[in-house]
Amino acid sequence: MANNQNIAALLRESPQKTPLTPPVPVELWEPEQGEVRIRIEAAAQNPVDWKQADFNFAIPSFPFILGVDVAGVIDKVGAGVTKFKIGDRVLSMAPLGKANKFGAYQKFSCAKVDATIGIPESYSFDEAVTIPLAYWTAALGIFPSLQVPIPLSTSGLVSPTVTDQTFLVWGGSSSVGALAVQLAAIAGFKVIATASPRNFEYVKSLGADHVLDYHDADIVEQIKVLAPNLRYAYDAISENGSTESVLSTLSYSAPEVVTVLPFKGELPSGAKTHEVMAGCIYYPGHETKLTALLALWDVLMSQRKIKPNPVMLMPDGLGSIEEGFDLMRKGKVSGQKIVYHPWETKI
Repeated sequence: MANNQNIAALLRESPQKTPLTPPVPVELWEPEQGEVRIRIEAAAQNPVDWKQADFNFAIPSFPFILGVDVAGVIDKVGAGVTKFKIGDRVLSMAPLGKANKFGAYQKFSCAKVDATIGIPESYSFDEAVTIPLAYWTAALGIFPSLQVPIPLSTSGLVSPTVTDQTFLVWGGSSSVGALAVQLAAIAGFKVIATASPRNFEYVKSLGADHVLDYHDADIVEQIKVLAPNLRYAYDAISENGSTESVLSTLSYSAPEVVTVLPFKGELPSGAKTHEVMAGCIYYPGHETKLTALLALWDVLMSQRKIKPNPVMLMPDGLGSIEEGFDLMRKGKVSGQKIVYHPWETKI
């Protein structure tokens, strides 16, 4: 097959919870104004991917190419692009549910320059691609939502902006939780995180001061002992009662919790929740957030202050996406990020 032949795994028009098509040839997309085309070396899977497939949301039309996290090499630049050139190694999170040219599960995709950064040589493509959606979800929750000052000076110096405060991350070994632990620690918080015991050392390596087993019957009491006036928390799970547990740990008079899914339960008096959606960076009116957090991400990556998720590399490129989706559906992915190499696809 020619090196410039694009192929993709498509979500076809059909009832919910149906498999993706085997990889098939698709259009070789042309980057428009402010876009680049990327030869995708690694695509990462996120929970939103299989949920889009199963529940058919954020899909403008069928057939559709899923996936948002891409790492690769710029193959072509669109009009007006000066930030990058052909051959640059880059990393991006695609806008969710916008167009097939942005989907991650193909050999070539387009990306918005304003949400793309270069990949430092210290990161492999596989390492780098585990980060985009997790970074944006964690950063939007901690900084704009909770109004924690961004730990980056105008001169580009990373330095703490918080002192003598504690931050709870529920689900510290999840992809988003791992980034929340790191960003909270970088901001200057003392971090308490929950995880399964098998992931304790991993979460500690991210910067958590204390890691506790969320299975413990007295987990709420353990957290209250460590942080008796806890104000801020990030619930990176946001289902199966996790948000209720998190709220129970907060003793501050006006506590705030970031969630990654809607919370429909009853809030304690004075408490506030913030649901965060990474895709909002592409919405009109969010340009200031995008610019500030992109600058922080770029600096943190260049100084390798962000540790990537451990990688679970799937075989046969795009041909194994359904297998990867099933692993997530069955809850068999923990402390790892599923990654695909589109160029290893057999068709």
